[in-house]
Amino acid sequence: MIDVHAARRIFFYNQPADLRKGFAGLYAMAQYQLKQNPLHGDLFVFINRRRTTLKALQWDGTGLCLFSKRLARGRFPNIWEHNAGIGPTLTTEQLANLLRGQPLSVFQQQYRPVA
Repeated sequence: MIDVHAARRIFFYNQPADLRKGFAGLYAMAQYQLKQNPLHGDLFVFINRRRTTLKALQWDGTGLCLFSKRLARGRFPNIWEHNAGIGPTLTTEQLANLLRGQPLSVFQQQYRPVA
């Protein structure tokens, strides 16, 4: 279970990600692409090009946790093409909607920049 309440911030990598990468690869993407330190307790969310799989990386204080969700059918919303309403950070509500596969309009209505 992803502990979104323990996360300081939720960062979304807003490009398709190669999810064959494990801990080290996603850690490097968080560090070099998102310019964040994964060891600060933030949650980093990545989605593959086909939008069928999501991976989240989080430091829980003792080690890195890697969470994965693959949809049985359907796809996650295509938020890369319309990312004007989606910032580099997500709220807990936006992450919950993303995990449920909610349409893009739900994200845009709920968008609140997280500082």
